[in-house]
Amino acid sequence: MSLTDYLLQNPSVIAAFLSTIATICAVFATWQGPRSAAKLAERIRHDQEKALERRRMKMHVFSTLMQERATIASLDSVRMLNSIDFVFHDAPAVREAWSELFVIFETSGTPHPQLREEKLRVLLREMAADLGLSDALKTDDLGRIYYPNALAREEELRMLQQERALLSFRSSSTGDAPQPDPNMMAKFPPKPN
Repeated sequence: MSLTDYLLQNPSVIAAFLSTIATICAVFATWQGPRSAAKLAERIRHDQEKALERRRMKMHVFSTLMQERATIASLDSVRMLNSIDFVFHDAPAVREAWSELFVIFETSGTPHPQLREEKLRVLLREMAADLGLSDALKTDDLGRIYYPNALAREEELRMLQQERALLSFRSSSTGDAPQPDPNMMAKFPPKPN
Protein backbone atom coordinates (compact mmCIF):
# COMPACT_ATOMS: atom_id res chain seq x y z
CA MET A 1 0.00 0.00 0.00
CA SER A 2 1.42 3.38 -1.04
CA LEU A 3 1.27 6.59 0.95
CA THR A 4 -1.31 8.04 -1.45
CA ASP A 5 -3.58 5.06 -1.00
CA TYR A 6 -3.20 5.22 2.77
CA LEU A 7 -4.10 8.95 2.83
CA LEU A 8 -7.10 8.39 0.58
CA GLN A 9 -8.38 5.64 2.89
CA ASN A 10 -7.75 7.69 6.06
CA PRO A 11 -8.95 11.29 5.54
CA SER A 12 -8.57 11.95 9.25
CA VAL A 13 -4.79 12.00 8.80
CA ILE A 14 -5.11 14.79 6.21
CA ALA A 15 -7.48 16.68 8.53
CA ALA A 16 -5.04 16.31 11.44
CA PHE A 17 -2.15 17.53 9.28
CA LEU A 18 -4.12 20.58 8.06
CA SER A 19 -5.25 21.26 11.64
CA THR A 20 -1.60 21.25 12.76
CA ILE A 21 -0.67 23.73 10.02
CA ALA A 22 -3.63 25.97 10.98
CA THR A 23 -2.54 25.84 14.64
CA ILE A 24 1.03 26.83 13.72
CA CYS A 25 -0.30 29.73 11.63
CA ALA A 26 -2.54 30.84 14.52
CA VAL A 27 0.39 30.72 16.96
CA PHE A 28 2.53 32.77 14.56
CA ALA A 29 -0.27 35.32 14.01
CA THR A 30 -0.84 35.55 17.77
CA TRP A 31 2.87 36.17 18.32
CA GLN A 32 3.43 38.53 15.33
CA GLY A 33 0.07 40.38 15.35
CA PRO A 34 0.67 42.66 18.36
CA ARG A 35 4.17 43.52 17.13
CA SER A 36 2.86 44.43 13.69
CA ALA A 37 0.02 46.44 15.21
CA ALA A 38 2.46 48.30 17.48
CA LYS A 39 4.74 49.12 14.54
CA LEU A 40 1.78 50.32 12.48
CA ALA A 41 0.47 52.42 15.37
CA GLU A 42 3.91 53.98 15.88
CA ARG A 43 4.24 54.77 12.17
CA ILE A 44 0.78 56.37 12.12
CA ARG A 45 1.57 58.40 15.26
CA HIS A 46 4.89 59.55 13.77
CA ASP A 47 3.22 60.56 10.48
CA GLN A 48 0.53 62.47 12.36
CA GLU A 49 3.15 64.31 14.44
CA LYS A 50 5.02 65.29 11.28
CA ALA A 51 1.80 66.49 9.64
CA LEU A 52 0.86 68.50 12.73
CA GLU A 53 4.34 70.06 12.91
CA ARG A 54 4.20 70.98 9.20
CA ARG A 55 0.77 72.56 9.72
CA ARG A 56 2.00 74.42 12.82
CA MET A 57 4.95 75.83 10.86
CA LYS A 58 2.71 76.85 7.96
CA MET A 59 0.24 78.48 10.34
CA HIS A 60 3.09 80.37 12.03
CA VAL A 61 4.34 81.77 8.70
CA PHE A 62 0.80 82.65 7.60
CA SER A 63 -0.23 84.28 10.88
CA THR A 64 3.00 86.30 11.10
CA LEU A 65 2.57 87.60 7.56
CA MET A 66 -1.08 88.42 8.29
CA GLN A 67 -0.04 90.36 11.40
CA GLU A 68 2.83 92.13 9.65
CA ARG A 69 1.15 92.81 6.28
CA ALA A 70 0.97 96.55 7.04
CA THR A 71 4.78 96.65 7.37
CA ILE A 72 5.90 93.83 5.10
CA ALA A 73 9.50 95.03 5.37
CA SER A 74 9.66 94.28 9.09
CA LEU A 75 12.25 91.81 10.30
CA ASP A 76 9.62 89.21 11.21
CA SER A 77 7.98 89.53 7.77
CA VAL A 78 11.28 89.14 6.00
CA ARG A 79 12.07 86.02 8.03
CA MET A 80 8.70 84.49 7.23
CA LEU A 81 8.90 85.38 3.54
CA ASN A 82 12.32 83.77 3.33
CA SER A 83 11.02 80.58 4.95
CA ILE A 84 8.12 80.07 2.52
CA ASP A 85 10.08 77.87 0.11
CA PHE A 86 10.86 75.21 2.69
CA VAL A 87 7.76 75.49 4.89
CA PHE A 88 5.39 75.36 1.90
CA HIS A 89 7.59 73.04 -0.16
CA ASP A 90 4.56 70.86 -0.93
CA ALA A 91 2.32 73.77 -2.03
CA PRO A 92 3.26 74.85 -5.57
CA ALA A 93 0.54 77.55 -5.71
CA VAL A 94 1.96 79.22 -2.59
CA ARG A 95 5.51 79.07 -3.89
CA GLU A 96 4.41 80.50 -7.26
CA ALA A 97 2.60 83.38 -5.52
CA TRP A 98 5.72 84.01 -3.41
CA SER A 99 7.84 83.99 -6.57
CA GLU A 100 5.61 86.65 -8.16
CA LEU A 101 5.81 88.82 -5.03
CA PHE A 102 9.59 88.32 -4.91
CA VAL A 103 9.88 89.60 -8.49
CA ILE A 104 7.98 92.74 -7.45
CA PHE A 105 10.40 93.28 -4.57
CA GLU A 106 13.49 92.74 -6.74
CA THR A 107 12.53 94.69 -9.88
CA SER A 108 12.75 98.16 -8.38
CA GLY A 109 13.97 99.91 -5.28
CA THR A 110 10.46 100.94 -4.30
CA PRO A 111 7.83 98.69 -5.84
CA HIS A 112 4.46 100.11 -6.77
CA PRO A 113 2.43 99.85 -3.53
CA GLN A 114 -0.84 98.68 -5.13
CA LEU A 115 0.89 95.95 -7.14
CA ARG A 116 2.86 94.83 -4.10
CA GLU A 117 -0.29 94.71 -1.98
CA GLU A 118 -2.15 92.77 -4.67
CA LYS A 119 0.63 90.18 -4.94
CA LEU A 120 0.79 89.95 -1.14
CA ARG A 121 -2.96 89.31 -1.00
CA VAL A 122 -2.58 86.59 -3.64
CA LEU A 123 0.18 84.99 -1.55
CA LEU A 124 -1.91 85.15 1.62
CA ARG A 125 -4.96 83.75 -0.22
CA GLU A 126 -2.90 80.80 -1.51
CA MET A 127 -1.53 80.16 1.98
CA ALA A 128 -5.05 80.26 3.41
CA ALA A 129 -6.21 77.79 0.75
CA ASP A 130 -3.32 75.43 1.55
CA LEU A 131 -4.19 75.62 5.25
CA GLY A 132 -7.87 74.99 4.57
CA LEU A 133 -8.91 78.51 5.62
CA SER A 134 -9.98 79.77 2.20
CA ASP A 135 -13.69 79.38 2.95
CA ALA A 136 -13.36 81.47 6.11
CA LEU A 137 -11.10 84.24 4.72
CA LYS A 138 -12.12 86.37 1.75
CA THR A 139 -9.97 88.73 -0.32
CA ASP A 140 -11.42 91.72 1.55
CA ASP A 141 -10.34 90.16 4.84
CA LEU A 142 -6.79 89.83 3.56
CA GLY A 143 -6.73 93.46 2.38
CA ARG A 144 -8.15 94.96 5.57
CA ILE A 145 -5.17 96.45 7.39
CA TYR A 146 -5.15 98.60 10.49
CA TYR A 147 -2.05 100.76 10.78
CA PRO A 148 -2.47 103.87 12.94
CA ASN A 149 -1.00 107.16 11.77
CA ALA A 150 1.09 107.37 14.94
CA LEU A 151 2.84 104.12 14.05
CA ALA A 152 3.32 105.27 10.44
CA ARG A 153 4.89 108.54 11.62
CA GLU A 154 7.10 106.66 14.08
CA GLU A 155 8.27 104.33 11.29
CA GLU A 156 8.91 107.28 8.97
CA LEU A 157 10.91 109.07 11.68
CA ARG A 158 12.99 105.95 12.30
CA MET A 159 13.70 105.63 8.57
CA LEU A 160 14.72 109.30 8.32
CA GLN A 161 17.07 108.89 11.28
CA GLN A 162 18.64 105.85 9.62
CA GLU A 163 19.06 107.78 6.35
CA ARG A 164 20.68 110.70 8.19
CA ALA A 165 23.03 108.36 10.07
CA LEU A 166 23.93 106.59 6.83
CA LEU A 167 24.63 109.88 5.03
CA SER A 168 26.71 111.05 7.98
CA PHE A 169 28.70 107.83 7.97
CA ARG A 170 29.27 107.97 4.21
CA SER A 171 30.40 111.59 4.31
CA SER A 172 32.79 110.95 7.20
CA SER A 173 34.29 107.89 5.50
CA THR A 174 35.06 109.81 2.29
CA GLY A 175 36.82 112.66 4.11
CA ASP A 176 40.04 112.61 6.08
CA ALA A 177 38.68 110.09 8.54
CA PRO A 178 40.85 107.00 9.01
CA GLN A 179 39.81 104.15 6.76
CA PRO A 180 38.94 100.84 8.40
CA ASP A 181 41.40 97.98 8.11
CA PRO A 182 40.37 95.84 5.08
CA ASN A 183 41.00 92.71 7.14
CA MET A 184 38.39 93.92 9.64
CA MET A 185 35.80 94.33 6.89
CA ALA A 186 36.54 91.01 5.15
CA LYS A 187 34.05 88.17 5.38
CA PHE A 188 36.78 85.72 6.28
CA PRO A 189 39.79 86.11 8.53
CA PRO A 190 43.16 86.69 6.83
CA LYS A 191 45.20 83.71 5.82
CA PRO A 192 47.76 82.66 8.40
CA ASN A 193 51.40 83.54 7.69
